[in-house]
Amino acid sequence: MSIRVRQIIAGCLLTVALVVPFVGGHASADDGDLGSRLKAACLRIPPIREQMNLRIVHLEGAADLDGSLAWLQAQIDRATATNHPVLAAKIQHRFDFLTARLALIKARAIVLERVAERCRSNGIQV
Repeated sequence: MSIRVRQIIAGCLLTVALVVPFVGGHASADDGDLGSRLKAACLRIPPIREQMNLRIVHLEGAADLDGSLAWLQAQIDRATATNHPVLAAKIQHRFDFLTARLALIKARAIVLERVAERCRSNGIQV
């Protein structure tokens, strides 16, 4: 499975994990079982948070860490210095994509913390 497919799947799973607590079923007088759904969603927060933190640390890593933004920038500089503009453009595209991905992960981390706060306000430890 390619990295892009795995990223799309991970993004979908994260979106589902963040949306499930806020999506309710049909309204009825005895439909007060939000607690069990909220608890199930809250239990997924720590692994999601851990994965997000690992990705942030990886992308913000030093130039000697393969795949980090600093490493990609060094690869772009090297390709440009050795007169390989096509390779430099491809790596630049990847760099731009991962920079946008990092911003998205950080934005989702903020939303995840809001969900975690809702869990804590309902007495569910996260």
